[in-house]
Amino acid sequence: MINATGLGARAVTLSGNAAFENLTVTGGESTSQGGNILNDSAELTLTDVVIANGTAPDGGGVFSSGILTVSGSTIVGNTATTGDGGGIGGLGTITIDNSTIQGNDAAGDGGGLGLVSGNARVNNVTLTGNSAGGSGAAFNATAGLIEVSNSLSAANTSPGGPNCATLVSLGYNLLGGDPGCTLDPTDSIGGGPLGPLADNGGPTPTRALLDGHPAIDAGGPTPLAYDVFDAGTIGDWQLNGVTSADAGELLLAFPNTPDGVAGSA
Repeated sequence: MINATGLGARAVTLSGNAAFENLTVTGGESTSQGGNILNDSAELTLTDVVIANGTAPDGGGVFSSGILTVSGSTIVGNTATTGDGGGIGGLGTITIDNSTIQGNDAAGDGGGLGLVSGNARVNNVTLTGNSAGGSGAAFNATAGLIEVSNSLSAANTSPGGPNCATLVSLGYNLLGGDPGCTLDPTDSIGGGPLGPLADNGGPTPTRALLDGHPAIDAGGPTPLAYDVFDAGTIGDWQLNGVTSADAGELLLAFPNTPDGVAGSA
């Protein structure tokens, strides 16, 4: 764990390529960008990482101006105090897969993810309880492009919807409310019961889909190139994605089987 609570300083600053795995980074503060982590034009990979309780004007949890890849991780309780990207902010290229983004806040746009420019790809991600003072409680791009697929957005709040001109749905998303944008025909608007953010058997906290949730068995039917993980609990299904049909027919993430899946991490 990297715990910067009470130090009044950013936890991690990167100017060279790095990869973090099985790590918690929490409590960082910055007067500029990236409360917990600043990726300064480098390539950063976060796998099974918790980014929590960071504070900065932009990118409360992480600010990236290079290439950022986030997988199997939880971004929770971070704050962008004056700008964009409560959980993750930045520009360049951002890929988020099989992750949970919860309870982040931005004074500007993009409570969960706030992209200034560049491109972001969001797949099999749960975005819940994020808020923004401007547009895009879950995600927003001022310029560039955000592509979203097989993801769940619920109980996110902001005065305005996302910038529809920069948001593209690739399908099989479940949205808690009408985003005001043109949806893919496979997207749905609605909600259902989620468990609390908790240890559900995976490497980071997740929110389990409870019985009756409409995301169960609601994902895309086309196999795509994502890893297959064994799973024994709802939490593992939710975090890690596809498992075998004889494990309860609960298949989450971009499906690697023809049965289809739900979309959350």
